[in-house]
Amino acid sequence: MLSSVLRYLRLPFVMLTIWALGRFVIGFFAEFSPRTNATFSVVVMTLITSLYFGAMSKSIGGLDWKGTALAGASIGVVAQLLIIFFTVVSLAAGLNTYYVHWDALNVPPETPITWGTVVFARSTGIVVNTIMAALEACLGRLLFAGLAPKAA
Repeated sequence: MLSSVLRYLRLPFVMLTIWALGRFVIGFFAEFSPRTNATFSVVVMTLITSLYFGAMSKSIGGLDWKGTALAGASIGVVAQLLIIFFTVVSLAAGLNTYYVHWDALNVPPETPITWGTVVFARSTGIVVNTIMAALEACLGRLLFAGLAPKAA
């Protein structure tokens, strides 16, 4: 089942990688602001992707409900691993990107960004966002499966 889920999710994995890289690169060229922060929100992209790939999981992916939940969880894990990767690169290289901004780590503005802060924030994120993505995929299937195209 895992191999069929991963094969079904190739496109979202590519899109999430592009989105995470875009968020990394935009940090070099723009001062942080809520508007530019939302331009490449990996978490929002994760939830939207989970919703519509959950909706298509039966008709296109041929997945049952467990497969739909696994698809959402897989999208969530990959997104969070990308976030962790770019956070580690940013912190290790001393780069001032959105991945190490206080708002992205959910800490107060004057909190020093240390490895401990990063590990706590990102480990919480991988658990919470993986569960949210799995639930979002199931919600997408429940609400929108009737709108999904049929497999050719």
